[in-house]
Amino acid sequence: MSSASDPLITTDEERAQQKIWSPLRNDTANESRLLKTVKWLCPFFLAGFGWFIQSIGLHYATYSYVQHMMGLEKAQRTIPRYAVLPDPLADELGPQEVVHLAILDLIAGLFPFAFVILSCCKRKYTLQVWTKTMICAFFLFSLKGMIGAMTTVPDSSGWEVCKARLKPEGIKWFSEHETFGNIMKVDFTWLSLYHHPLRYCSDMMFSGHTFVVTLFALGCYEVLRIIVNLADADSMEQTDEDASLWNDPRRCYILKHVISLSVLSIVAIGEQATEIYFVLRSRFHYSSDVFVALIMVFLLYTNVQIAVVAKQWEVLGPLALIPVAKFPKGLQTFFYKYFPESLLPDPVFLEPDKRELCAFISRGDAYVPWCCFPFCFSSGRAHIYNDAGVSTLYSLYMRYKEKGNAQGPDNPELVKEMNLNEGIDMSELCVMLGQPADMFQSASNDLLPPCAQTRPLLSW
Repeated sequence: MSSASDPLITTDEERAQQKIWSPLRNDTANESRLLKTVKWLCPFFLAGFGWFIQSIGLHYATYSYVQHMMGLEKAQRTIPRYAVLPDPLADELGPQEVVHLAILDLIAGLFPFAFVILSCCKRKYTLQVWTKTMICAFFLFSLKGMIGAMTTVPDSSGWEVCKARLKPEGIKWFSEHETFGNIMKVDFTWLSLYHHPLRYCSDMMFSGHTFVVTLFALGCYEVLRIIVNLADADSMEQTDEDASLWNDPRRCYILKHVISLSVLSIVAIGEQATEIYFVLRSRFHYSSDVFVALIMVFLLYTNVQIAVVAKQWEVLGPLALIPVAKFPKGLQTFFYKYFPESLLPDPVFLEPDKRELCAFISRGDAYVPWCCFPFCFSSGRAHIYNDAGVSTLYSLYMRYKEKGNAQGPDNPELVKEMNLNEGIDMSELCVMLGQPADMFQSASNDLLPPCAQTRPLLSW
């Protein structure tokens, strides 16, 4: 993000007045309405495109499965060793029960709806989480469709349930010879003919209902951390050791954090457990499909590169995808001349101290949720810098050290920009209960700016 000769650390007045695209949210508040709309809608349409890829892949998987089953003798289609794979874990829950797909769809849809509502509450601060969640959804949808199309797996519900799900007209369509082009457009043709979507069979690896609930529950949790932190952040600076819980603003602030995040966690875990139980009890998926879905969500949601892309999209929008800075000078001029100004973030003039503040803004923020086993005790937000960014920070540190201030700038705006004070940690729980919190402070806090010296390593 910066280099050793970066204007963020120069003292030259002319370079200090150079226009830059600032990563500070207050400096991007005056973006055009079109750019703001593009920043929010593009990730959404990316997730929708992932769903379309999934639908093509799963319809092809269904086509292969139906063709395979129709090639068997009629008596063979109901024999378990032909119709389904053994699933000992699901068998432990009891015999198969019929659960209407509408119930599973309703359960899976609650958290995506809640995520959209929460993201709209503090749009200035939640775009990064919105983008990261939609990118994860794109990969999960796409991978599910591609994996389903690669290998035909017997439907976990069995052939009879599959026939009921597809209905006679669906079985007839999949039984005929269809081209890949017809499979690509069947969503649109089927909806226009029958006014309902054509469902899937053999869409096994991995569970779509499970990953949708898990992904958007994580998104809701991270967004809620940000919203609650911004709601009454000034209370963090106010504390009275002798005051009661209800009369101490800081302890009340921490209590609100605890209650809101705990309630959401309980609801998310309860809904996820309910969804998994119904999916396995109805044999809608194999237990391995559910397990892999959970693993895939946590691997993608905590992925460093996705976190970097999400934050750069928040700052630069379309420019995050186009390495204009690496273009030849003439091509840069051509690009800025013909690229619509309404789709460009507004470069701003920054004072030297504000440019120094920009050096502390990371390229990406990776959040590890407390439920990410076995890394529960290293949960919290990690900030990602590249080599150039670390070099810039080191240069700034040396400058502050020469001035006798090794801690760096004490700027509360930095805390807001980097979400440094969100969530709850052990020391704050102790404060809420009226106990000393020194034992939970990290030794590394001594190196942080004073405004950020409140967070130990563990956070949820």
